[in-house]
Amino acid sequence: MLATAGAFTFSLPRATSRVLCPLRPARAFREPPGRARTFAFGVVLPLAAQLTQRQRQRRAHSTAMASGTAGTSTVPSLDPARVALLKGHGVTLQAIEPMGAKVAGLDLKGPEPPAAVLEALQAEMANRGFLVVSGQGVLSGDEQVKASELWGGRQIHSTHGMHPKAPNKHIFRLSNDPQVGINGVGPQWHNDGSFEVGVFSHVGYHIVRVPENTGNTLFCHQGAAYDALPRETQEFWSRLVSVNATSGVLHPMAHDHPINGRRSVYLHLGMTGGVLEKVGEDEFRLLEEEELTKLFHSYNDLLNNGLPENGGNYAVSYLVVFGRAFLLFVLLILVLEKSLNFVFGGLL
Repeated sequence: MLATAGAFTFSLPRATSRVLCPLRPARAFREPPGRARTFAFGVVLPLAAQLTQRQRQRRAHSTAMASGTAGTSTVPSLDPARVALLKGHGVTLQAIEPMGAKVAGLDLKGPEPPAAVLEALQAEMANRGFLVVSGQGVLSGDEQVKASELWGGRQIHSTHGMHPKAPNKHIFRLSNDPQVGINGVGPQWHNDGSFEVGVFSHVGYHIVRVPENTGNTLFCHQGAAYDALPRETQEFWSRLVSVNATSGVLHPMAHDHPINGRRSVYLHLGMTGGVLEKVGEDEFRLLEEEELTKLFHSYNDLLNNGLPENGGNYAVSYLVVFGRAFLLFVLLILVLEKSLNFVFGGLL
């Protein structure tokens, strides 16, 4: 339900959409004995072969502006200039800690906002990880798709199955009740659209009902997670490429976000069939099973450790963000997610 775009060239990113309708407590996701609990679902990321000049400039700027050293993780504060610009258009932005931001004064059912408003919101989406747009009431399927098409390549791209109760063919309707929506989706940290070369640019969630007990969804900031790694691990992961288990598509495990240029992690724990390490100019080796298991556990621990209850400052539970709010619309960028119950999705 979030998306992070990669450090490589890519075609126009496409959004995808989903609706989350958890009605009863879901099964608890069981990790290997002794492992920390896993999360939700969240980032999307279009990748290709080489860094464009513009992306190189962004990365250089990001490196020059970054504060702290490897092992120190930070989620950027809201930009005062963007906050002021949005306020001038009647839109307010409030930071959610440790990541994300709440938007008020934006009518997703009304006319399309000015380009300056969308650009400011998309930039904050990339920096903070996601935006929560509340006070929208119940969005129809067409309204949900329209809101999703405000971002990225401004084109919905659907690859999912369609539940009979989905209000639009582009909406992935999820629930822990199979009569209400598709269940058993994304019980581990993952990025949407990782089976495609050009992954989804953005993910939008229309939260119909927040789970009352289990079935939570967690989000993690991929850039801040990368910063939390020791320097030697950053260098190792930057040599790794994941192989999607269903399509064979390759994605680098460390990439540069296309909007803010920030170095970020990327790996789908539920759909990775293998990982390659670049050991020479044109030479790769396949990680052995023991190495792969260790890598998956390290990645899972890294994201879990971002939660405040684990002492981190770069991951969050949507129950903390949304409380018991009944209706919300969420747009996310640069975030990883893991879900036991769901909403609506598509992202960068």
